[in-house]
Amino acid sequence: MDAEDRHRYKSCNEFYDLENYFNLNLALLCIADTDGYFRRLNPEWERVLGYSLKELENKKFIEFVHPDDIDATLKVLSQISQNIDVQNFKNRYRCKNGSYRWIEWRSTTAKEGLIYAVAIDITEQVQTEQRLQKSEERYRKITSAITDYIYTVYLKNGEVTKTVHGPGCVAVTGYSEEEFEHDSYLWIKIVHPEDRPVVEKLANDLAKGIESNPIEHRIFHKNGGIRWVQNTPVLQYDEKGNLLSYDGLIKDITDRKEAEETIQKEKQFTDLLLESLPGLFYLYKINKESPEESRLIRFNRKHSTLTGYSYEELYGMKIKDWFEPETLKEAIDAIKKVITMGEVQINLDLRVRDGSKIPHTFTGKLLHLNNEMYFFGMGLNISDSVNAQKALKESEEKYRLVVENANDAIFIVQDNLIKFPNRRLIDISGYTVDELTKTPFYNFIHNDDRNMVINMHRKRLQGIEVPSTYAFRVVKKTGEIVWVEISAVIINWEGKPATLNFLRDITMQKKLEEQLIQAQKLEAVGTLAGGIAHNFNNLLMGILGYTSLMLLKTDEHHPFYKKLKIIEKLVESGSELTKKLLGFARKGKYETKPVDINELVIETSEMFISTKKEITLQRNLQENLYFVEADRGQIEQVLINLYLNAWQAMPSGGKLYIETQNILLDENESATYDLSPGKYVKINITDTGVGMDEETLKKIFEPFFTTKGLAEGTGLGLASSYGIIKNHGGTIIVHSKKGHGTTFTIYLPSSNIEALEKHSIVDLKP
Repeated sequence: MDAEDRHRYKSCNEFYDLENYFNLNLALLCIADTDGYFRRLNPEWERVLGYSLKELENKKFIEFVHPDDIDATLKVLSQISQNIDVQNFKNRYRCKNGSYRWIEWRSTTAKEGLIYAVAIDITEQVQTEQRLQKSEERYRKITSAITDYIYTVYLKNGEVTKTVHGPGCVAVTGYSEEEFEHDSYLWIKIVHPEDRPVVEKLANDLAKGIESNPIEHRIFHKNGGIRWVQNTPVLQYDEKGNLLSYDGLIKDITDRKEAEETIQKEKQFTDLLLESLPGLFYLYKINKESPEESRLIRFNRKHSTLTGYSYEELYGMKIKDWFEPETLKEAIDAIKKVITMGEVQINLDLRVRDGSKIPHTFTGKLLHLNNEMYFFGMGLNISDSVNAQKALKESEEKYRLVVENANDAIFIVQDNLIKFPNRRLIDISGYTVDELTKTPFYNFIHNDDRNMVINMHRKRLQGIEVPSTYAFRVVKKTGEIVWVEISAVIINWEGKPATLNFLRDITMQKKLEEQLIQAQKLEAVGTLAGGIAHNFNNLLMGILGYTSLMLLKTDEHHPFYKKLKIIEKLVESGSELTKKLLGFARKGKYETKPVDINELVIETSEMFISTKKEITLQRNLQENLYFVEADRGQIEQVLINLYLNAWQAMPSGGKLYIETQNILLDENESATYDLSPGKYVKINITDTGVGMDEETLKKIFEPFFTTKGLAEGTGLGLASSYGIIKNHGGTIIVHSKKGHGTTFTIYLPSSNIEALEKHSIVDLKP
């Protein structure tokens, strides 16, 4: 074998040795390229990852790397490609079963585009480290959570020889075992000054062998903070009973103390809050089966001050103790509502110790605690409110009674509509409440007065000064026109301007005013007529005297005899005229005596109707009619005048009704007719003639006023009738409407003589 053969042989042996080393190595051997592909792997990869070499080689190794490690792996690949050696790189590779193994790499820089690397499976090592880390963390947490430790104080002849504090002392005090060992009095030094006497007494008692109970006190932590600890001592003796030492268990109770302090502060705040409440606070434990047995277990001081019960008496009081039987059912229903609905509010009278009852508004809310049901709430004393409401109700009731029973109509006008009309307005207008409140106010006013009232109302609302009261006419539902006087003030009603109105029916007042004016007018005319009549009568008497003398000396065959007779007759007619004028002037001579008006009516009407066949007479005369003190002839003249007036108003015929009646006029009624109160005979004479308009009615009793022609009447008939009746202490009134006939009503005062019993004559026709 020459040298060349020996070299070839040596090279082959080295190759086989290298191949065997590659295949038999327990490490993970890898040849990869810089593009990231596995080029050759040893069989150990199959054991570790579970893939065959065929499944791994010529595959991108990044496909097997754990997603969380890809970025780091690519960074290392980049470094190797730049000929930077990488030592101890770790990443995870996916196994065929889906699990991952931790791999630690060591690689060389790339040569000819290839990377040579050696890796080992460090999964077990990593898992062990993780378990250790978790164990250490757990231990750390446990250690930090431990707030207890034991210390031992060694004694000899009652004196401290040595103090040993356990490992937990650092966590509790901040000081180490060595620091406590170095300074035997360190423990006393860190005790809070306010608590030091108690701790020193404990140490002295223990040194003397005196058993002691645990104490709680404060210490200053090394960091300057204050900690609360519980110190529980135990004495230790030798077999002979000699005191050797005492052990103490130190427990950090800071959290508990702070919690207790917080709870105490919250309790103080809660108590302060409950005591400052304006009413009763209560907490009841609910008895679901018998709500009236529910018991009071928490309450504020106002319970005692309001009800008169002591704290001891209040605690445990039952719902049924607070209420009268008639209101207890409402209280029970309220508790049931709390149970079903979760809350309630109710007004009830609370019975207190002295038996009196105080109205309250109670609230309740349901509370579940430790499988028990409670309700809590507040009770507000509403006595002032109830009394105010009662007073308001009484005031409103009084106001309503005043308004409803007022003589004046009272109502509000807003937006042209009537609001809250009282009964008097209904009486005056004849309309219902519904009709009054749904119809514009101005619709009830007479057409001639409407614009004036609208103007007044508008100006008043605008603040322009207008008369405080004024009169106008209102049309009733029946069509009747009444005079009213209104007084109004501006008010604010429901946030809007309105007027409060007081309205009075002055129709009768208007009529009386008209009658007074008419009476004054007639009185003036009567005075004038009386003066004229006297003078005229004197002239007539002179003419009559001379005429009579001439007739005595003149033969009846004398040519002047007939002319003198005519003068005498005319003078007598003139005398009749002066009598009528004197009658109107109420200056005539009367011979009065008791007169039966029924008898006079029958006589005059029979005589009158006998010549007026076109008139139908109907009489209704009251039995036992009062007598009147009157001049029979004068009253007869009045009746005849009225019959004639009726006949003239019925040119085509008609009906004449005559009625008599006993009347008793009180003060109000008599004042209406300007008469004195007392008994009167009332005479109604009604025709179905043409009637009269308002202008005619105003002048009907004026002397010389007539609706006839110059040759048909003097206009003194009704005027003299008016004067005669007035002179007898009575009055005569006329009611008429154009086209609806006329009624004359006469009132004559009765005589003191008792009336003779007579039968009434009804519908007597001549």
